[in-house]
Amino acid sequence: MYCQLSAGKRDSQGLNTEVTCIIADAFVVPSLFVAQKLNVPWIPVWPPLSCSLSAHFYTHFIRRKCAENNAKDISLDFLPGLSKMRVEDLPDDVINGGEGESLFSKTLASYSEVFPEAKVVVMNFFEELDPPLFVEDMRSKLQNMLYVGFLTLSIPLLPLPPSENDETGCLSWLDKQKSTPVVYVSFGTTVTPPPHELVALAEALEESGFPILWSLKDHLKGVERTSDYGKIVPWVPQTQVLHRLYNFPGFATGCRYMISLLNLEESMCTK
Repeated sequence: MYCQLSAGKRDSQGLNTEVTCIIADAFVVPSLFVAQKLNVPWIPVWPPLSCSLSAHFYTHFIRRKCAENNAKDISLDFLPGLSKMRVEDLPDDVINGGEGESLFSKTLASYSEVFPEAKVVVMNFFEELDPPLFVEDMRSKLQNMLYVGFLTLSIPLLPLPPSENDETGCLSWLDKQKSTPVVYVSFGTTVTPPPHELVALAEALEESGFPILWSLKDHLKGVERTSDYGKIVPWVPQTQVLHRLYNFPGFATGCRYMISLLNLEESMCTK
């Protein structure tokens, strides 16, 4: 493979097939070794939340800190850009090392060594929204760092699929609420608040008096009461729902990175 790529031969149509640069997902670290073999620039793209990179650059320091204090409830105020978080908020891949450490965890911990080899690290975010201390710290460690906004953003937005695909009927229900503000609630399917918190939220939403659109995988006791003045469905076409943000007084979400990006993206393009 290396020999074929580095030969710089022309294909049957006369096009130059020489590789001059490798742009890859930052999680595919072996792409660096290919770039080094071919002696071409390596440009990793970091898709997750940009300031999360700080945790991977300081993984070994974090583990030492945990070992010294024998606790995970300490603040991350020693990490640029993550001072509002605690060690226990970090993924296990960052905190746990040792003999049982997974290959993925070792890969994440290697970023402080491999990323400085990159010609430029591309960030899927806006520099203006990142903590200045994080930006300053990363720029001091990397050759170059380039913010490109949302890699998934297309302006104008791509046409939405027809509403006829709405199996749960939430879009048609939402369209009927144009003159009435609606609260949209979605925590995703990976992490869901405990039942007592969902019940408390349902009670608060009921008191608000607003119609509710709630994407909830499992109907829990005490939550179905909201169906009397709203709609509870197991899944919603999120892009289409967010595209109707013109009359939303509230959006309750787990603030996962991709949904936050999608929310910002839709808001930017529909205002």
